[in-house]
This record gives sequence, structure tokens and C-alpha cells, in this order.
Amino acid sequence: MCQRILTQKQMQVARRSIPFCYLCGKNLSLCDKSGNQQPKTGEHVVPRSLLGNAPKNQSEAWAVKLDVHEKCEQADKQKVDHWLKLFQQIHVQPSHKWAKPGQLKNMSIHPAQIIQSHMSGAVPVFTGCSELLQGVWQWVRGLHAALYLEFLPSDTWHCPFPPVPACSTQNNGPTLEETETMSYIVLSRICLAKSHDKWDGITAWNDTMQYKCVWWQCTAGEKTRWICFWTLSYPHLTEWSRQVLHAGSERPWHGCYASKSRPKDSTVLETDDSRKDI
Repeated sequence: MCQRILTQKQMQVARRSIPFCYLCGKNLSLCDKSGNQQPKTGEHVVPRSLLGNAPKNQSEAWAVKLDVHEKCEQADKQKVDHWLKLFQQIHVQPSHKWAKPGQLKNMSIHPAQIIQSHMSGAVPVFTGCSELLQGVWQWVRGLHAALYLEFLPSDTWHCPFPPVPACSTQNNGPTLEETETMSYIVLSRICLAKSHDKWDGITAWNDTMQYKCVWWQCTAGEKTRWICFWTLSYPHLTEWSRQVLHAGSERPWHGCYASKSRPKDSTVLETDDSRKDI
């Protein structure tokens, strides 16, 4: 049976069932050296500032909110969540609504172009986005915790992709063509999972925030591991994607991560599922 959180009540049950901080993995009742319990706070996994106006129907005005250590939230999420909000504003808001230059001075992001003949010449890109990608990885870790009630370590192998083409600017890093190939694999797996209604996920904020994922068994030689393919969408992400891609080719945040085992009762995409569509 697919693992899904589709209502506020289901989200509340999941939140109460998680005894750990999804950012550090330690118990929420952890005490410091003086024996005092560390302060905790309810934290929006996908920042509230990115969700836009609240739905008119109050029963739909709920988001993915989990308890974390206050110290962890301040150290591991606040800054990058804020940067991600500012970065999206640049793409979807008119210039007079952009953040003041002083708010952007500590960001390492810079505009650039990559020449790719197979993608019609020069492609506008941003460099220095690795910290933002890690910020989205934190969201995925929280969504994993909400869905499966288990901790996903930060050093788990993972590969996130933004809603626009991206690549490494390092000589030994993946090229734009290589990242586009991997991006296609992720998106096609999720598309297949949705076509067979075989996906785990969370839909919140009147269905405008959607996280969908599915597991795939990968065997190489004698080693077997599980890959989770995922997509994440929320308000105004389509407009951002459309700034670079053609209308109809928009994409959400997406990616994958690996594990030696899959969560209990998680949904698996079988090889036979792809054959059914032939």
C-alpha cells in the first residue's frame, strides 16, 4: 500500500509519531550538559514563505511541519531557506520586488552562460548553487521523515536537480548533457510511477505543494541498493522553470538518493511496470 499524507490529520499523526529531529537524528528530548532539555520548535520543512497565500478553505491550509531542535533549525536551515526564497523571487517577481542588494551579498551565486550547441547555443545558468541544492536536500530529508517515520542521514548519497538545467563548472564535474540525461531518468521514473498510481508522497496547501517519490532496486554485480526517485513542486516553481525552458517543458525540483534498504511499506517500481506501457 502506498505511503501518502493527503490530509491535515494524517500530517498531525506523522508529526506526533516522530521522536527525533530530522536534521540531526537525535531525540527531541535531548538534554544538554547541564541536564536542561534542548529547546525545540515546529518548523516548516518546505519554507512557508515559498507557499504563497493561504488557501481560502481553512481545512486545506496546512503544510508539512515537523518538530526539530531549535539550535539545528538555526544552524542548518534558516539561512539557506531564506536564500532559496530570494533566488526564486529573482525569477518570478518583477525587479522592483527583488531583495535589496545587501540581502544578496553573502550569496555565492553568479550569472553565467554555457555554450551547448545541442541546446540552441548559449544557455543562461547560475554558478555557485551547491549550497542551495543542499538546502533542498534538507527538505527531502524532512519529507522522508514525515512519510516513513525514519531518519535520513545528511551524508546519504544524493543528487538533486533544480527546475532549470544545471551542471558543474568544475573540469571534472558532470557536463550539462550528463546532468540533463540523469534529470530525464529521474523525471521519467516518476512519470511512470504516476501512470501506474504507484507512488508515495505528500500533497499539502490545497495540493499546490506536492512531493512524490518511488523506490527502484538497483543491482550491480553482487551489490544491491535501493534508489528513491523524487519530485517536489510548490507555487511559482513553474514560472521559474519557464524562464529558461520552453512552455510545456517546465519541471519541478527533482532528484534521487540511495540506501542499502528501503523503508518499510514504501512503494516499489518494478521492471514489469515499464513493459506494460510498451
